[in-house]
Amino acid sequence: MVKTGKMVNFWYSDATIFDSVELMKSITSLFIALFLLSGCASKAPTHISLNPTLPQVSQQTDSVVSLMLNTVDARKDAAVVRFIEEGKIIRAVSLGEPIAKQLNQLYRQGMTQSGYQIDPAATNSLQFQVAHVQTDVIDTTFGYDTKTRISITALAKNAHKTLTKNYNVRGTNEGAFSPDFATLELEFNKLLAELNQQILNDPELHQFLQQ
Repeated sequence: MVKTGKMVNFWYSDATIFDSVELMKSITSLFIALFLLSGCASKAPTHISLNPTLPQVSQQTDSVVSLMLNTVDARKDAAVVRFIEEGKIIRAVSLGEPIAKQLNQLYRQGMTQSGYQIDPAATNSLQFQVAHVQTDVIDTTFGYDTKTRISITALAKNAHKTLTKNYNVRGTNEGAFSPDFATLELEFNKLLAELNQQILNDPELHQFLQQ
């Protein structure tokens, strides 16, 4: 009987050790999972990519008109996407590439198709100033709302006058959970295409540049 009791006591002791080992394994697995999750969170995108596309452009001149053209980034806030919770900005994302460089190439192509010859020594000049490119992603009870605004100013000069025109486009969206970057980029590019269509086919701007 004594031997049996010892065996029973030994069995319970062994089971206790076994349970402790399993508990330690579970805790270790939990810490590893938390570490991996924190690693994924820390690798959240810090930049967003825009892909401006050339809209349909119509011929605007009867003869070739020389034009000096450049584009500058005049934004006061470099953040393109701001994530907002309870009225506070918790994260900001910037552009992956200089937007002035991207748009300058597009505007050169567009104005060339319109009948202009890009010439750095031309009398008539056109400068595009990127004033505002930003989306606010606002956390809501059931998901999120986005508010996007893009503003570009055209500063045109001929031999006699100066013309300043402001072009603006706005967009809103909503969804469940949180938006992915592909959705934000798609919305940006869509609105940017609308705005560039408006700019490159503006009859008032073209009439001024041909004076």
